[in-house]
Amino acid sequence: MDQKDLLKMAKRVFPKPKKAQEQVEAAASAAANNNMSAPGLESLRSPGMSMNEGPELGEGEIFGMPSSGIVEKRLRDGSKALDKMSKGETDLTPSEQLGLEAIVLLVGRPALLVQDDDFGTPPDEWQSLEGKRDMLKGIIPSVGRVDLDGHPSFPWCGTAFLVGDGIAMTNRHVAQFFAQPSGKEWKFSPGIKAKVDYREEYQRDKSNEFKVDSVLGIHPTYDLALLKVAMKAGKKKAPAVLTVASSAPKATKDGDVAVIGYPAFDSRNGRTEQMDIFKNIFNVKRLQPGKSTGLKATPAPEILGHDCSTLGGNSGSCVVDLETGQVLALHFGGQYLKGNVSVPLWKLTKDPFFKKFALNWA
Repeated sequence: MDQKDLLKMAKRVFPKPKKAQEQVEAAASAAANNNMSAPGLESLRSPGMSMNEGPELGEGEIFGMPSSGIVEKRLRDGSKALDKMSKGETDLTPSEQLGLEAIVLLVGRPALLVQDDDFGTPPDEWQSLEGKRDMLKGIIPSVGRVDLDGHPSFPWCGTAFLVGDGIAMTNRHVAQFFAQPSGKEWKFSPGIKAKVDYREEYQRDKSNEFKVDSVLGIHPTYDLALLKVAMKAGKKKAPAVLTVASSAPKATKDGDVAVIGYPAFDSRNGRTEQMDIFKNIFNVKRLQPGKSTGLKATPAPEILGHDCSTLGGNSGSCVVDLETGQVLALHFGGQYLKGNVSVPLWKLTKDPFFKKFALNWA
């Protein structure tokens, strides 16, 4: 990652680097003592995991992180970078740069693993999520992974979430993995079937799959698609339909938001950094909090920016307003630790495309 971009991101995430440095140093000391329950590290554990469980799992893997020794080194290097930031210095060493990126992802913009429709304890910077836990536990089950049967290369292709009775929203480029235009409609590619699994959680075997019956429509401008999904699968009923924002949030810049989806390994981004932070744990559900970064009208159409830590598999994720619990936007792209773009759904309440679809607008 470009050092200038990283420093810009870090300054936004840590406006008071000295305060953040104290938290990071405390976490580094805890990691040195194999105590992964410290602020900033506890978020690496899943809900219900005992604090007495040892830090070594498999080959040093702790729910997405390397061994505690590597964690400590990254934190120490990141602390040095924060110290330089507080003094206005910008000449980071490669180790300090990697350490700063690590603490951005651990403390500033974490990607919290979801298990049993719940998320791990957030770091100090995001303690506000604790007050939103019940609200988020009502949203998380309605976000699923789009799985494919019969595709020659991809067993899954992105994220989708329920926005109406039997209606799921995702990206156009996600739908294109299994469907193609045929006249005015979109039809499934031969031999391919799609379903939405609302679970696909780390170290959990249970699935919650519902068939995708068809592509209801593709937006003519935005990277947005609506899918017709089954609301029953045998005796199982689909999760609750989410509420879509019909009015602008209190703030379109620096507002608290969260992306819920399935980050995947993304070859466009730094392999070392991704493997170091996510430790080969991709393709499972995560809660990724961050801030909105403003509306941009050019180039058309209008988009909403955010700085949550997303990767390629987040395509089709919902962007939730943490103030209201409503789906504010549809994530459709971005660059690792630089910034992301999403469709501002409240801007589309009168869009002709949605007239024939009964979305659950607020």
